[in-house]
Amino acid sequence: MLKRWGRTWYYIGIAGTIILIIMWVMTRIPDDPITGRGGPISEMAIAIEVFQIAYVVLTAIIIVKDTKRTRRETHIVILNNDNPST
Repeated sequence: MLKRWGRTWYYIGIAGTIILIIMWVMTRIPDDPITGRGGPISEMAIAIEVFQIAYVVLTAIIIVKDTKRTRRETHIVILNNDNPST
């Protein structure tokens, strides 16, 4: 996230993390479709899921702020091109 890889990679990261969260939840319910039995829920697993959810939220915030900044910069450039000072 520090390297600013671009929105495409942010979307891929969000989608992959959401898939992992869904798979974890599915394997923890009784009679789940993957293993047929619910797995144990440990403190470490809950901590990992909390961090994964935090990653999704923070990445979504970065995407929204980057989109707003890009639109604002594009709008300023368009306004400057409409009113040339020379």
